[in-house]
Amino acid sequence: MTRCAAAVCADCPWSVSPDDLLSWLGSRDWSRETRRSWRSGIRAFYAWGVATGRCVTDPSLGLPVVSSLPPVPRPAAKSAVRAAVAASDDRVRLMVRLASEMGLRRGEVSRVHSEDMVEDLLGWTLRVRGKGGRTRMVPVPEGISAALRRLPDGWAFPGRVEGHLSAGWVGKLVSRALPGAWAMHSLRHRFGTDAYAASGADLLAVQQLLGHASPATTQRYVQVPSGVLRRTVEAVSRVA
Repeated sequence: MTRCAAAVCADCPWSVSPDDLLSWLGSRDWSRETRRSWRSGIRAFYAWGVATGRCVTDPSLGLPVVSSLPPVPRPAAKSAVRAAVAASDDRVRLMVRLASEMGLRRGEVSRVHSEDMVEDLLGWTLRVRGKGGRTRMVPVPEGISAALRRLPDGWAFPGRVEGHLSAGWVGKLVSRALPGAWAMHSLRHRFGTDAYAASGADLLAVQQLLGHASPATTQRYVQVPSGVLRRTVEAVSRVA
């Protein structure tokens, strides 16, 4: 952020005016997301400057808000998921299924452990340790449950990072198994989209399954099926 302030006023970033910042940001040929990120960084830099007494007023307070782009879900094609499952060995096949059928992130897949499998009257549930130390319980489909319970006790995917594979290596293995340019995270988008349709458009349920802190984040994972849009329009047409 010092680099940004120096670009506006090389000798003293604390003498920058609101007009200087606005002019500097406006002169950049950036995407909306890049501009939004820099605005956020500028705000944080000058808030720190005020808090530490380096400047009296915050010149960034008047910077206009840069709205985020509309969510663009990118679920992997179902044919791509089927191809990855068919072409993989048992280990990678299980990784693909944990991501596409339960919505687990690559780091969550890497840390699946036998002690986190919990049985209740309805079946098996997996305790998933997600981002920010948040833990969620995700029901395990019968086929995945059987595959996990056949494994030896301990980490599902043993490796050299505290006894299990690294998140990066899991991501590489799964992305290699997927055809074309699909990456592992697109399987999480696939799950979010399928879960949204299967739940009857219950965004809160999908949010809980994916472990998001906000439903706004979940919206970025859910591609509303075209059939839902068509049925909605036709239902309105019938009562009009």
